[in-house]
Amino acid sequence: MANESSFIIEIDLVAKKTQFRDIKTFELDPADTTHIYWIHCDRSQKGMLKYFIEKLDLTPDVVQITKKTERPSQILEREDTLTLQMQCLLHKEMLPAKESAIDNLLMHLTTSYCFTISHGNIPLINRLLSNLPSAIQFAKTPCFMIFLILDNLVAHYTDILYHYEIKAEDIDVLGGKANYKEIIKLKRLLMDVRRHTIILVNILNYITSRDIKAVSKHCRTSLSILLTNTQTINNESESIRELLNGTLGQIDNTLMREVNNTMRVLTAIAAIFMPPSLIAAIYGMNFQGMPELSWSYGYAYSLVLMLASMIAMLYYFKRNKWY
Repeated sequence: MANESSFIIEIDLVAKKTQFRDIKTFELDPADTTHIYWIHCDRSQKGMLKYFIEKLDLTPDVVQITKKTERPSQILEREDTLTLQMQCLLHKEMLPAKESAIDNLLMHLTTSYCFTISHGNIPLINRLLSNLPSAIQFAKTPCFMIFLILDNLVAHYTDILYHYEIKAEDIDVLGGKANYKEIIKLKRLLMDVRRHTIILVNILNYITSRDIKAVSKHCRTSLSILLTNTQTINNESESIRELLNGTLGQIDNTLMREVNNTMRVLTAIAAIFMPPSLIAAIYGMNFQGMPELSWSYGYAYSLVLMLASMIAMLYYFKRNKWY
């Protein structure tokens, strides 16, 4: 069953070993305290979710949560169970056609097993399967799986943030020459990270601040440390956004300088042609008392006067470094 997207893993708390159990023949023994189980359901497999709901005898309120996945997060606490539904952020390297995507993960915790539900074979589950053998030595109760899932999710968000941080540093080096659209896109992606880490912070706050029977005291302590790490990620994402805001400010300043330089050149050009235009306007009035109109050198005089005024203006603007 190791290659199936739905599976049951039996964790031997004494021997510290794991093995895959057959889904069809598996029977849960609530009295067995030497084994705990990670039961995972891929809801994209036809009839699999219904089978597990009946097999595990899930209560109607838990079944209702399994059907509502559009909400960012849901928490359902009962006497000896805890049910969590949350949206998870995926990275572009896992989905090459996109920068990021959102998937839903549901976790139902009891004193005997941890039941998880996802749609399709999401990367987080594969990462958990890879890390489980090395982490099995710390397993004592099923809440170990909740910690392992959330810990891997935090590690995953850390990887995403590191990827975006490298991008932000490259953009910051460019300063005012950076691509405006690329910065806006990165800010949006950072908002996705921040939004989903806040969901995780709220869930961890809920678990660590309550005496939940399905969550051991030792596990709550570990989750408290995880909460601190998640808050650090949240703060770091905000710091990167502030860095990008600073870069946007540099771009705006660069654009304003370019506009000012362009306007200054245009103003200088207009000013250079103003004296010749004035001279042409004066001699175009054709009044009787204008001696230059009957002067044989009047035309040449007016041209020289226009040229001299343009040269004077050019010299003035050049001296004052207007262009």
